[in-house]
Amino acid sequence: MFEKEIPYLRNTRRENSQIANLLEYNLVMFNLKPGDKISEVEICKEIGCSRTPVHNAFLRMQYSNLLEIIPQVGTMVTRIDEDLIDSVCFLRRIMELENLRTLAALDRTHKDRKLLSRLRACLESQEICAKDRDYWTLFETDNEIHELFFVATGRITSYRIIQDQLINFSRLRVLIYQDNELDRIIREHHELIDSYEKGDFDQMQDVLERHLADDLIARNKQSIRKQYPEYFGDLGCNGRIDKKIP
Repeated sequence: MFEKEIPYLRNTRRENSQIANLLEYNLVMFNLKPGDKISEVEICKEIGCSRTPVHNAFLRMQYSNLLEIIPQVGTMVTRIDEDLIDSVCFLRRIMELENLRTLAALDRTHKDRKLLSRLRACLESQEICAKDRDYWTLFETDNEIHELFFVATGRITSYRIIQDQLINFSRLRVLIYQDNELDRIIREHHELIDSYEKGDFDQMQDVLERHLADDLIARNKQSIRKQYPEYFGDLGCNGRIDKKIP
């Protein structure tokens, strides 16, 4: 069922249209499932708005590889592409570790108290979300924690270069986190922020490397694929899903 309200949007999220955020939320939370055929007209009726903002939102989701728009045929929700996710996560690890080096070089003694306050607030929210199984807000605050370190170094634009593609990872995380991993993720966030407050950037690097390791996907890939085979598929070189719209 298409939801018309979003429970939470992170402060560091760049300015998107409300419609694009709403569409992203429904795609990530599988209210619109991989392989579903949707149309701009249907979405306009669902949320009661004009065609233009919905059309722009569709284009944005196509850029993020969440929708596949085939002219004069239709629009389909893309299936989860593991190769794309692996590539984006690889780039993310490189960028975050390099950003940590920049953060360490800026100042090893004076810690930004405002930044720490925002990081701690995100952690508190995550602990509540884990108990409530509020995956969307959990992901938003997760992304906010990582983004805030890029804000601190003045490199937020660098992080946002890959952010649109990280949305695909969020779809996979919804499936993985339904049964496990939440406690580990939150514990590592605690360790990361505690290390920053102490000025221990070597420890931060150790935690971050462990936190961003690809073993999370590897450990859960087979069981998730077996449970939701219809959600997975590869993108071709032009970004289109292999299965054609019937």
